Amino acid sequence: MSLSLMLWRILALVSVGVFVVSFILNLVFKFIRPKVYHEYEEDELLKKSKSANANNYLFLVHNNTTYKYVKRYIISKTQGEKFCVLNYSKDFNKIVSYILQYNRRHQLIGITRVTEIKNQESSKVIPLKRHVSRVNVVIGKVDKVVINYSIARKLPKYKIYLYCFLKFLSTFSLLFALRQGILELLGESYIYAFLGSIYNLILILSTLVVSLIIMFTSLGFTRRRNRFLEQRQGGAIDYEFI
Repeated sequence: MSLSLMLWRILALVSVGVFVVSFILNLVFKFIRPKVYHEYEEDELLKKSKSANANNYLFLVHNNTTYKYVKRYIISKTQGEKFCVLNYSKDFNKIVSYILQYNRRHQLIGITRVTEIKNQESSKVIPLKRHVSRVNVVIGKVDKVVINYSIARKLPKYKIYLYCFLKFLSTFSLLFALRQGILELLGESYIYAFLGSIYNLILILSTLVVSLIIMFTSLGFTRRRNRFLEQRQGGAIDYEFI
């Protein structure tokens, strides 16, 4: 390739600047975090029980608004699977609730929207994610009365694409700058020989391919993460509340 050594060095410096800017933008704007309109609340653990194949934890709902409709709930852990069952205060024609799922650090890892028609005293079994430690129950709608219109806002598509493009820029610019830095350590005689060879082009194209793979991998991961709100119509199994 015919580019002069000085121009390659300038491109490497520009790459360092691009990497720093794109990396900082990802940190400052936090593009991959969906907005959640609910803070974690600590519900009171009333009872622990253990059966042959399950550990059950009975909780009293702390939130006053939720308590009007759901008094208690149970989290059951059995053979690597976890599920939740709600104890309703009375029968409703239709009730929509959101199960906010938290890990041990009280970080939100999932939201399940549960809709039940003509409910009984307790809900059907609601599957939970494997790493769930605690949950909060938020009421969305009871019969025709809206309690909470929305519990979370998904990321707009432009933020997902912008995040992945910045990921591509930061990866490519970092690898490009590292390539030039390694060449500088090897000495000018080696640099001139390498820059004029086909291997330089192959290395740059390889850097481009790796950056594109990382970008599309990030795109797939972020899209899956953006499916925060799972739609469920209760569960498939009736459960007698204890």
